Amino acid sequence: MSNRKHLSITEIFQLIGDIFVDLLKKPPDYYDSLVNKGMTKLQPITEKLLFISGDVAKELHSEEINPVHLIISMLCIQESDAYNTLNDSDIVERKLLPFVKSRSNLELDHPYTGIPDISEDCKQVLIHTVEIAREKNHRFIGTAHILIGLMRFESEEINQILEHFDVQAKDIVKQAEYYLADDNTYERKLSLELIEQVNSITHRKIRIKQGLQSFGFGQSTKQGDE
Repeated sequence: MSNRKHLSITEIFQLIGDIFVDLLKKPPDYYDSLVNKGMTKLQPITEKLLFISGDVAKELHSEEINPVHLIISMLCIQESDAYNTLNDSDIVERKLLPFVKSRSNLELDHPYTGIPDISEDCKQVLIHTVEIAREKNHRFIGTAHILIGLMRFESEEINQILEHFDVQAKDIVKQAEYYLADDNTYERKLSLELIEQVNSITHRKIRIKQGLQSFGFGQSTKQGDE
């Protein structure tokens, strides 16, 4: 086993934030301002997916979370858009897991007990995921965004899975796009609720700021300095 430092879950989420920063080519404080304005960030169900992917990696004796672990994790969350998309193509856990295990070269002789790192491939998938959400002007990243990101990345392992199930990436993307456009899915309803909450908080902050300014707080003192 290597002696490298493994990321905590908190550090994993921080890493995802750093990927956003790199993608935006802006300093961290600029990213923070976007987050405060409700720009692209993770849905709770997507955070759950990342937690599960760490468990999947450990169960498959891996020190890193890779794209295959992500797709297996999607099949563990039945209310997710990614689960429904994969299920529509008959990609289900009871069929996928044995296939993955049969082709895996286990890194360790037993399940990994540490906290897995995120592989370089997964980082690239997350970058694609952010790009997809931003292309669609979506404020929150759901599981369908990550699934499309996986299809866009085109890793050899994912292509093997698609070939095994006789499914093409473009068909997965088309179905995932359908769920993203459907306002009645669980994830879409959650996104709309989160957007409403963010907008409400933003408007409340604006009203508070305006109220303080009406009492002279936060106003420029240039005139008094002249």
